[in-house]
Amino acid sequence: MRVLYDDQTLYVGVVCHDSRPREVSRPLGRRDNTPYSDQVMVFVDSMRDRRTAYVFGLNAAGVQSDELLFGDDQENADWDAVWDGATATLSDGWSAEFHIPLSVLRFSGARDQVWGFAVKRILARSREEVMSIPLKRGERGMVARLADLTGLTGLEPVQELSLTPYLAARASWRPRTDQEARPRIFDPSGDLGLDLRASLGRGLALQATVNPDFGQVEADQIMQNLSTFELFFPEKRPFFTQGLDLFQGPAPHNQPSPQQLFYSRRIGLDAPILGAAKVVGRIADGLQLGLLDAVTSGTGMSGAAAAADPQAAEDAPGRRRLRWSWAQPFRLAPDGAYPLVPPPTLNHLAAVLRLEAAERLVLGLAGTSTLALSERCRLDAEALDRLEDNRRPGACDIRGGHALALDWNATGPDCTRP
Repeated sequence: MRVLYDDQTLYVGVVCHDSRPREVSRPLGRRDNTPYSDQVMVFVDSMRDRRTAYVFGLNAAGVQSDELLFGDDQENADWDAVWDGATATLSDGWSAEFHIPLSVLRFSGARDQVWGFAVKRILARSREEVMSIPLKRGERGMVARLADLTGLTGLEPVQELSLTPYLAARASWRPRTDQEARPRIFDPSGDLGLDLRASLGRGLALQATVNPDFGQVEADQIMQNLSTFELFFPEKRPFFTQGLDLFQGPAPHNQPSPQQLFYSRRIGLDAPILGAAKVVGRIADGLQLGLLDAVTSGTGMSGAAAAADPQAAEDAPGRRRLRWSWAQPFRLAPDGAYPLVPPPTLNHLAAVLRLEAAERLVLGLAGTSTLALSERCRLDAEALDRLEDNRRPGACDIRGGHALALDWNATGPDCTRP
C-alpha cells in the first residue's frame, strides 16, 4: 500500500497478492451496488474527529462505491462524491488505484495534517476481511480506531464552484376521462432550474437548488400501508443526502432512534420545491453546523377551470392553453395539468449544532420549524365536510410546527483507541 498527494488530489495504491489469482472474483455491477466480490476499501477521516470518515471502494473489476461513516460506525450509503479509480490484473493478484480530489474532503487549517486512515480488503472466495488496523469481531467503533496518517504538509483547501442549469421538456398523451380513452389529450410542459455547489472556506460547503428536478432518482418501492403510521422511505435525492448525517440524532445500540426530529422526505411531498439552500461543515475546531431551508409552493387551476367538473371540462376555454404562475415561476404547463386546489406554501427550516466538548463527549442542539406562508383557512368545519377531498384548500389541512432537541454522545475510553 502507498499513499501520495499533491495540491489537488490524494492518491492511494494497493497491491493485493493472491496465491490463487485465477480465483479472484471480479463481477461487474452498478455503482454503489457492487456485487459481493474481491474488493478494496479506503477509509479517510480527514478532520480527525474520530466520528466521521469517507469510504471509497473498488472491486477487482473496477466497480466504484462510496459512503459516509458518521457517529463512529453508522453508515450513509447515499453519500456520493466525484472521484476516479482503476484496477489491473497482475500475475499474482490484482491492484487498485484511487484518485480522490481534495475538494471532496474537509480538513483543518493546520500546516501539518494528521488524518485517520485504514484500508480494508475483502477476499470473496473465502469471505475473508482483512484490515490494516486492529478491529476485533463484534466490537463497536470503526472511525475512532483508524490509524494516524502523517506526513501531510502544506495542504490548502480546493475551492469548489459548480453551477448546473437544466431545461426539461415533457409531453404526455393521456385519456380524456376515466371512461373515455379516445381521443387522447396532449399535455406539454417545460421546467427550468439550477443547482449550485460551492465551498465556503475550509470546512463549510454550500448547496442550493431552484426548482429541482429529481427525475433521475430511483423510485421508491410500492408498499401498501394498512396501519395508521406513516411509512418511512430512505432519502435518495442528491440535494438532501449530502451532509444528511449531521441531522441524524444518536443511535442507541447502533439502531435508528425512534425519536426522529427531522425527516427530509416530507419536504416536497405535497407541493413542488420552489427553492432550497443548505450549509454544512465546520465553523470552528470541534464545532459543526448544519443549516437547511426549503420553500415549497404550487399553483392550482384557474378559477373557471377549477369551478367546472374536472372530467367534463377538458374542452373548456383556456384549459389547454399554457399557463404561467408566480407560485411556480419556473414551470410552464397547460392549465389542466395543475391540481384543482393549489397546495399551501410552506417554509421548512432545520438547524443543527454539534460541539465536541471533550475527546469522548459530543453535545448536539437541533431545531426544526415549518411555517405556513399561504393564507389561512377561511372555511368552517361544516363547509369543509361538504367539499370533496380534491377540492379542500391546502391551507385547511396544514399547520406550522416547531421543535427543539438536545442530544449527547459519550464514548467509553476502551472504544476510542485500539
